[in-house]
Amino acid sequence: MMDDNEIVTSSVHETVMAPREAPIDFAHATPELFAALAEAQARVGSIGKDGHNAHGKYNYATADSMIRGGREARAGTGLSLLTTWTVRPLDLDDVPADAGQWPSAIVTLHWTLAHSSGGRISSSLAICAIESRQRPPDKAVAAAATYAEGFIERNLMRLDRAEPDRDDVDSREEKETAPARRPQAPRQQQRQRQERPPQTQPSNGTGESPALRELVECADADALQAWCRKYAVSAKRAGDRIVKKVVERGDAVGVSEEQTRTWLGISDADEEGAGA
Repeated sequence: MMDDNEIVTSSVHETVMAPREAPIDFAHATPELFAALAEAQARVGSIGKDGHNAHGKYNYATADSMIRGGREARAGTGLSLLTTWTVRPLDLDDVPADAGQWPSAIVTLHWTLAHSSGGRISSSLAICAIESRQRPPDKAVAAAATYAEGFIERNLMRLDRAEPDRDDVDSREEKETAPARRPQAPRQQQRQRQERPPQTQPSNGTGESPALRELVECADADALQAWCRKYAVSAKRAGDRIVKKVVERGDAVGVSEEQTRTWLGISDADEEGAGA
């Protein structure tokens, strides 16, 4: 199993927010279990996006919908998913007094997928509970545990979060009406991405620039870090309004403002220079 110490260091600024999943233990697996799991996965359809973030104006699949989708897929197959979780509080002395949010505990979800034949597989998933002024420790732990439950369901059952009639940031209408562009050489594309700031005005009639649409689609810390790698230079050139949007998106997916600014390459010296 995983050592909780692997996902957090002594500094709050270096804490890894992304979930860490341990290898699956197949020592007690049976052919009947694998056959039932394949049957359950074959039943899975698109669970859709039943949640809506009014602040970010995007839709998302809630953990509850993934848990419900996994339970329905396993019905009648002889499979049962058992979970429990443990909490290890973090004692981080360097949390700034004015911090908006901070990691307060490591929540480890332990799960076992059992079959009526007697076979079973098991593993665990560790994730940081993120506390804030508006999110006390108990709610932070509960949110982390619920997120981990949905994460496990999605991975085990291969749940599809696609939405046939999408009403979120990348609408089907936009894809059908977007003008064709001439292919560009890879180096030219990379240079343009680095040099061109994210558009702050709509370029295609949908109300948001492509960079901002990609930003609101970031559903976890890994996706946000990838966005920052792609647009860091452009975001800083675009000014405080874009940086603020990136920080807000980080808060929505459980990434601290300090970590987001680090990914963007924004230092205290940069901010002092800008305000001089």
